[in-house]
Amino acid sequence: MIEDGLFEKEVSEAVMEYVQLRTEKAENLTCARVMMKRAGIMFDAEMIVLLDADLKMKKWTPSYWFNLLTDMWMGPNLFKEMEQTDDFLKWVRALIDKNEICIIKGEDMEAHLDIEKEQYRRLKVESVIGIPFVKHLTGFLVIKNPKRFIRNTAFAYVLADWIETFIYEYRKEMEQDPNDDPDEVMENPVPSVDEINVKLFGDMTIKYGNEKVIPASRLTARKKHIGAILAALFFAPDRRLSQQELMKVLYENPQDNDF
Repeated sequence: MIEDGLFEKEVSEAVMEYVQLRTEKAENLTCARVMMKRAGIMFDAEMIVLLDADLKMKKWTPSYWFNLLTDMWMGPNLFKEMEQTDDFLKWVRALIDKNEICIIKGEDMEAHLDIEKEQYRRLKVESVIGIPFVKHLTGFLVIKNPKRFIRNTAFAYVLADWIETFIYEYRKEMEQDPNDDPDEVMENPVPSVDEINVKLFGDMTIKYGNEKVIPASRLTARKKHIGAILAALFFAPDRRLSQQELMKVLYENPQDNDF
């Protein structure tokens, strides 16, 4: 199918952009902005939002967002809107259980409470994907009004993981005491081998400490293709792969195609 080939192309471009950012040691906030835009392009969405959640205070905070319609990036400001978590009970449950939210226009909206549906109408949400953060932050990467790949959220977890890490590292930089010796502070501390466990054979899983960053259950039908790309990054992190090389890896064995 045309969309299948397009999906693999978008995945390869996202991976190459991520590798380029890491190779060039771009600033964390710049990396987050670039990858949020990439997520919007991939899903042909109107907006990508980093939604912070404070369940104790019952508040949602849209901290960063990229508007694909205007090509504008916005960060925290004094006028950001605060939503009551009671208005989004399904999202609260999904956040606690670390499950994704996927609402498709005309299919899933009726399953929500009236107060939730009213909020969606007010925010002009027709369809939405919410990917929970699992490592450092509490909240979601929200994809507003995606027009493609809505039922294929496997790689969205990878994008959410990258963006979450960039924002977390940026916030740590902002909290750093200016009197600290910069030579004693690592800009992007690399976890030890004991903290990261990557399983590439069989069901692909990436674990950070005791937390699963990418559980195999999230990768479903496309796990072989995404796994092939990520495996290449793990085994040769300093090597730059061309799009042609990535496509060869993805389509080397057509009989193994899951589509």
